[in-house]
Amino acid sequence: MKSHPPNDNVQDVDTAIFAAITKIAAHIGSKGKFKKAGSLARQLLASGTLERKHGRAFIKVLETAMLDRPNVNDPALKNDYRALFLAAEANASDIFSKPDQQKLGAWAIRAVLQNELTTDDNYEFNKKLAKIRGYVKELSDWSEFCPPELPPLPEEPSPPAQEASEEHDPFGLDALLPDKAHKAAQKDFEARMGAFMAAKMALVEARAEASAAALLDDRRDAIV
Repeated sequence: MKSHPPNDNVQDVDTAIFAAITKIAAHIGSKGKFKKAGSLARQLLASGTLERKHGRAFIKVLETAMLDRPNVNDPALKNDYRALFLAAEANASDIFSKPDQQKLGAWAIRAVLQNELTTDDNYEFNKKLAKIRGYVKELSDWSEFCPPELPPLPEEPSPPAQEASEEHDPFGLDALLPDKAHKAAQKDFEARMGAFMAAKMALVEARAEASAAALLDDRRDAIV
């Protein structure tokens, strides 16, 4: 069970954790600084202080580490990459959301599985090979992923203006007895708002599909 600091220190601890994550993310993409930054990231993972609220920030550390792909399998760095991503996988359910766990799984194929294939042990090699065959079997769509050009979200419509002055509405009845023009404007607004919400939902779904397809492509590329 994770230990939690007293309530009055939680904010200070969180500030320190986020500051450490930010500093690690700023250096882990550098080949010359990866060993030290990766070691600090592993220490943070092992400390037991990371929670789900830190997951989005920490996934950026791993994402930055994977930006320069040749570094992942570099003989001088591969053991450090393997150790970092094994540590991240061991803490995945406590720290990362489901989508981020899927990203981590795709990256771990490169950082862990690919680096373990360099073993001289035939038994271990065949074990890893069987694991890769399992991943290949899971991949249902081998078509090349092309990121779609997602349309921008249309501007949200504004409700019709209410003109209620004593001069135009001396008895204050316009709100109760709206004229035909206002009714038409309100109806038009509702139609435009409905179209806006439909477009917004379609864009959200398209982005989700694009993200899933990109993740599948990254996973496929790592296996190949």
